[in-house]
Amino acid sequence: MGFDTIDTFPEPTDLAKFFPEPEELPVPPPTLTDAERKRIERQARRDAGLPDPRTVDLAIVTALAAALESADVAGRLREQGHARGLTLDLEPVLREALAGIRRARVEGQPVRKREAAIALQQRLRLRLR
Repeated sequence: MGFDTIDTFPEPTDLAKFFPEPEELPVPPPTLTDAERKRIERQARRDAGLPDPRTVDLAIVTALAAALESADVAGRLREQGHARGLTLDLEPVLREALAGIRRARVEGQPVRKREAAIALQQRLRLRLR
């Protein structure tokens, strides 16, 4: 019918020139469970002297609530009927949050000022130098 046929197939050694040897793939690191990953992260934080993020969150929220109360924001909201135009000085909030973080303990030791500042900056996503 006009089809060409191959009577002999090449030996496998002859095919090597068409198919090079596969490269070795790097071995991926072992997959960690969420619990293992979090355990490692917590230990790294403790080793760095950084407090638990929940402690940092609590210090920030407590400082913000105290600042809102001392500025009588609730009374001003009642008078104005809206929050537009209300301002709050951020420096006292940050100072109080920093003090709250420093009152926390890591491995039985109070959090040092530098580590407290790092934790606060990380949590608030501030890039201070």
